[in-house]
Amino acid sequence: MFELRVATVTKNLKKLERKNPRSVATALYQEGLELMAESMRRTPVETGTLQKTHRTALPKWRGPFVEVAIPAGGSKAPYAVPVHERLDVFHNPGQAKFLESTILESAPHLLARIGERLHEEIF
Repeated sequence: MFELRVATVTKNLKKLERKNPRSVATALYQEGLELMAESMRRTPVETGTLQKTHRTALPKWRGPFVEVAIPAGGSKAPYAVPVHERLDVFHNPGQAKFLESTILESAPHLLARIGERLHEEIF
């Protein structure tokens, strides 16, 4: 049942993407902002710098596909990867895998949420 619904939503999103690609990109960007906000809540805080480096990039088209990146770290927090990856370090507040866990937990619902955003915009 769930697989069928995901397949149907995916099919409908692809149709919408062809007809109105800007709306799909906007909905994906809005989801990216929400994922970023949750990841920031989960980010370990010592000085607050790593938390502040999160951003949601504007949608980019790669052929027929649109993507939205959510980078964190960079030159302002070059220690982001070890903080994210080390499971043997206790963080209070925050946790390891702050971005990955957010995305993995959201993945089963992401298509439905994007579909809802598009439905609200179109209808």
